[in-house]
Amino acid sequence: ESILRFLRVNNFKTIYIVGCDISNYGASKTSGRYFYHADHLPKMPPHVANSMKRLYGKWKNFSNFAIQNSPQTQILSINPMGLEDLFEEEHQ
Repeated sequence: ESILRFLRVNNFKTIYIVGCDISNYGASKTSGRYFYHADHLPKMPPHVANSMKRLYGKWKNFSNFAIQNSPQTQILSINPMGLEDLFEEEHQ
């Protein structure tokens, strides 16, 4: 959260969100980690789903804040999953 504010207040022309999504829940803490799309929320353990919802809310707040306060800064989300429709998207 702090780094996003740093980027925004320093008037960067473009911010790329790469390799970052609302969850990287996996079978263990060290391996088997992968991103979940928000559609998977109903299939997840409740504590994971709640964590994803809170994190999504923070991204949503940042998106709204950036739109209102830094309309000149382009924010691109590369290959988004859970962050779809919050920022401009680029699929590769």
